[in-house]
This record gives sequence, structure tokens and C-alpha cells, in this order.
Amino acid sequence: MKKKLFIVLLAPLSVLAAPSNDINYLMNAPLTLWDKGMLNISKKLDGIRDYKNDGKNIYSQVGCYATYDFDKNTITIVCLGDLNETKTKDDAISASEQIVENVRLSLGYYHSGNASYDELRKENKYAKMYPILDDFRHDDYILTDEPKGLGQHLEQITTITTNLSGYKDGGYTYCQATLQGEKPMCRIVSQEEMRKDIHKMFIKK
Repeated sequence: MKKKLFIVLLAPLSVLAAPSNDINYLMNAPLTLWDKGMLNISKKLDGIRDYKNDGKNIYSQVGCYATYDFDKNTITIVCLGDLNETKTKDDAISASEQIVENVRLSLGYYHSGNASYDELRKENKYAKMYPILDDFRHDDYILTDEPKGLGQHLEQITTITTNLSGYKDGGYTYCQATLQGEKPMCRIVSQEEMRKDIHKMFIKK
């Protein structure tokens, strides 16, 4: 009499189970080029931290993130950090300006001396016209229906702000800048001023 061999395959129940409704929703939700672009910017901003200005260690940890305002249609890159004890106002402002430059560099907007990226790309045919646009594109191709002027529009709605606390007498060092522009607008503000709408300080009347 021949013996028959039966093999039983055991597998975890989780392997055989189908995705739950919640997980199925995530699997089918589309990831837009907008989502991709904001994610790419955030990843690049992760590298801006613990910068030591000329070896002086003017500020300690700095964290930057990008946010979008639906009502105003603006992208704001916000950098927050703490100043170490600084002896002069110039040191504090210099630290904030350097953070702005680090943000620009991380997003592809390099400068040369006092020349802004606006000036550089007009003179250098190899410079990318709108570096930020690459973050909002597919990695290997460009969609044929991409709106003309999209890169310029993204630049126009994007601003950089820095806010470093810890200046003497409880003040803050605040800067505003564009991606491609020249020297940031910076100033020392008091705690009282910080409670107000900080953006109004730079609106030209």
C-alpha cells in the first residue's frame, strides 16, 4: 500500500486579508503635483539647521517649513530659531540674513556677490530660469499641458520669513525676503510688536 504525503501550507491570516476600507482609501487617493512640490520643498528645508555663522555660533537650532495660504494664494517659507547671546544688532541681523541665503541655496537660488538670482539668470544661459518649478514637476518628464509662466508665478507667490528669538532685552530678529531677490528686509522687533501682524511692518504705504 502506497503512502500519500499531504503538505499543509500555513500562512499568516494577515497575508490573505484584503486592505481595509481606510487603507484602500489611502491607496486610491491621488497624489497631486502640488503635494509633490510642497513635499520636495519641505525635504530640502530639513537640511537647514545648526548653522554656525563664521564660527561665531550666532544661533542655535533653526527649523524651517513651507506653508500655503489658500485665501491669499501665497507660499511662505518660515524659519524659526533661537539666537545665542549676541553683542551687536549687526550680528543678529547677519544671522537672519544667512538663514535666508541658506533657504535660497537649498531651493537652487544661488547668488554671486551682491548679484541677485534675477540678475544672474539674465547673464548666465546655463542658469535655470525658475528652479522652484522643478519641485512641482514629475522627475523624468514635463506634462504637455503645463501652464506657461508657472515657474514665474510660483516665484511671485513665495516669500521667506525668519524669526529668531533670544536677542538682548527680549527682542526678535525678523526678516522677509523673496526667493530670487536681493538683500532681505530685516529689523529687530520687540515682544509687543511681535504680537501684532508682523507682515504690516514691511507694507509700503
